[in-house]
Amino acid sequence: MLPIDGPGQVLGLASPCVLRQWSQLPVYGFMQLDRDDLETLEAAGQLETVLLHEIAHVLGFGSLWQQRHLLAGLGSADPRYLGQRANEQFSQLGGLGLIPLENSEGSLSRNVHWRSVDLGGELMTGSPGQALSLLSLAALADLGYQV
Repeated sequence: MLPIDGPGQVLGLASPCVLRQWSQLPVYGFMQLDRDDLETLEAAGQLETVLLHEIAHVLGFGSLWQQRHLLAGLGSADPRYLGQRANEQFSQLGGLGLIPLENSEGSLSRNVHWRSVDLGGELMTGSPGQALSLLSLAALADLGYQV
C-alpha cells in the first residue's frame, strides 16, 4: 500500500499491464490502494467492494474501452459507452440511449466509470456501491469475456 492523494479522495488505481496477443485481454495488471484510506475502508466494510472494483479495471473495465473503440464523446460533457451487450442491459433496465459515463472535469473517474448520478449504487461508478449489476457483467462480455 502506497499513498495516492490522502484520505477520502482516490481510493485506488488499477489497470492491465500486459495483454494476450490473440484476445487482447489482460495477462496481468496492477492495483494500488491508497494507504491513507485503507483503515477507513476496512472499518466501514467496504474494502472488499473497492478491491472487486479495482479488479474489474485490471480485467479491462474502463481501462481498455478507448483502445476497443467503446467510447463516444470522449472528452465531451456527455461521454457514453458504446458496447452492444451492456447497452442492451441498460435498455432492459429502463435506460434511454447509450450508457452515460462519468463526466466530472479533472477526475480520474472520467470516461472509465458509469456515471454516478445516473447509476449510483452500482459497483463500477466512480464512488463504488455494493451492486455488481448485469450492466457491468455485460461490459466485460463486450470486452470478450465469457460471462
